[in-house]
Amino acid sequence: MIHPLLGRSVPTKPSSCLRCRAAKRKCSAERPVCAYCRRANKECVYNEGAVVPSPVKSDRRGSSASVTSITSIGIGSRSPSVDAILVADEAPTIADFALLLAFFSDSDPKLTSDSPAHYLIDKDRFLASFFSSQPAPLRLVLCALAAYSSDMPSHVTLGYYNRAKRSMVAVRDTPAIKTVQTLFLLANFAFSMGQPYISKPLFSTALRMCLEMKLYLDPDEISPSLEEWEKEEHRRLFARVLYHVKYAQAVTDYLEGFQFSSVTVRQPAWYCGTSFDMRAHVSELWDLIAFCKRVHDQPPLTWLELLAPWRNADMNLRLMEAHAKIPPLAILMPKLESPPNYEVETFVSQIMMVSPGDTTGMILLSLNYHASICVLFRPIAYLTGFLDPSSPHLTLDHITILRAALHEAFHAALRIAALNQFLLDTQRHHRPHFLSRLFWMLQSVLAPALFESAVVLWFAACRVRSAWWMDPCAAPLFHARAHLGPLLESFRGMYMKFGSDAAAVDAATKKRPNVMLPLVDAVEAMLRDVQGDTRLEEIVQGMRVVALSEADGEVTEIVGEVVAPWIFLPLLGVPIAGGFRFLGGLNESLWREFWEAKVVK
Repeated sequence: MIHPLLGRSVPTKPSSCLRCRAAKRKCSAERPVCAYCRRANKECVYNEGAVVPSPVKSDRRGSSASVTSITSIGIGSRSPSVDAILVADEAPTIADFALLLAFFSDSDPKLTSDSPAHYLIDKDRFLASFFSSQPAPLRLVLCALAAYSSDMPSHVTLGYYNRAKRSMVAVRDTPAIKTVQTLFLLANFAFSMGQPYISKPLFSTALRMCLEMKLYLDPDEISPSLEEWEKEEHRRLFARVLYHVKYAQAVTDYLEGFQFSSVTVRQPAWYCGTSFDMRAHVSELWDLIAFCKRVHDQPPLTWLELLAPWRNADMNLRLMEAHAKIPPLAILMPKLESPPNYEVETFVSQIMMVSPGDTTGMILLSLNYHASICVLFRPIAYLTGFLDPSSPHLTLDHITILRAALHEAFHAALRIAALNQFLLDTQRHHRPHFLSRLFWMLQSVLAPALFESAVVLWFAACRVRSAWWMDPCAAPLFHARAHLGPLLESFRGMYMKFGSDAAAVDAATKKRPNVMLPLVDAVEAMLRDVQGDTRLEEIVQGMRVVALSEADGEVTEIVGEVVAPWIFLPLLGVPIAGGFRFLGGLNESLWREFWEAKVVK
């Protein structure tokens, strides 16, 4: 037959791909990926001869062949054996080069902040040495990110990702800047695909190498002979690693207590060239939230300790210091008395005026600014669900503190919910000039702040005693019903994005487990509670660790354990609708005992 792109004869397509033929397995022969290879997330290769594109030639007008025509020809050389495929997996191809050339040539400045690849990689030096000295794992993970941002089919994206992981095995124990870059990008990609416990060991290895190489020290101190671009590469890499350490410490406990000693790395030049650094402020807020989590890890001995100045003074001080460092215009502050949709254009104008090159950073900063208020005050505000303001055990000072905590947490939760409505509107009306294509890949980082809003709104509507509301217009039930639906829509959207890439279904729940599933279930229960449906059976929900075992290339059942969800603060022992609880370790059970036995009714 005549190949429509090559313009010459090519062999007739065989009925089976090479992997199925080697395993003597019946192949569905679907193109471009057969059923088995799609299920196993393997690259599907048919023995079609060498399908390697010729070098790019210019037409008479001097323009190069389009990237589309190059990438549509195929990924790499097609080899006639499975062993040869594994070797060819690591070979650089013109198709890969064309894909990355288009990726790095994107003129959208927001990609520099949203894409770790754009931030970490010196694109000109990388492309100049693409065929000569760039390691295969780094090339392939960059191709995975480029394929994702280009809306290529998921099997192409996952094919690059899996090839990068396989080629990483040979170099994962060799400390080097490029090795740490690759591990970091692989971990980032895995987390963005809803696989946090695949991301975890990759990121842990990157951290170990950072310590071994002392990347926390400025290159002027440890390697003064490096060229300036190499020093900048060092500083950018450490800045992003530290940023993700702070996030991990805010939402999980696996890096609890970890810290780099004597950090002397200067801010990268890219950061110093802007008026202020959004990500540095976000990182400080995550550090504050992690500190609050440690304070709230276990309940106090009595309810009076929750109000004690010695317990809350450090948290209050750190909150005020962190907030004072942030320029006021960098925070999106919805007006609570106006409908959220009314401020859409106002928010867009504010973001494009203050941070046109880092819109994601400004949204993250605003959400976490308000979430830090919820995290600080939510445990105190919980007391309003168990204490009556007319109780003789409460003094006027106690009542003032409790009402102030409830007011601060509730208003911060409303602002987060309004920003969520703003993002939903942005997504529905397709504003390509406003958010980068990769924003929705990074959307899961917004989840802890959105969940904090949902918990506060639900508790205010269903648990707080009405006598605590001084403002008759507070209408907590109205606001909860208005905002929990859109919040649930956001969580379901994130779940579906992750769920579509999962490879297995939990036999018990008939759902695809991922990092968003427990949050979806929790917000669904909250919405039922505010609507008056309290018929929930007792449910203990957690995040299932998704791990796929593979034997002879076949993906088998889910294995692993159920752990606490990745959020800022858990439910702190208060069940939703009388029955829904989170699996959250020892502190959840201790908080439950605290509310049941130690709070004066």
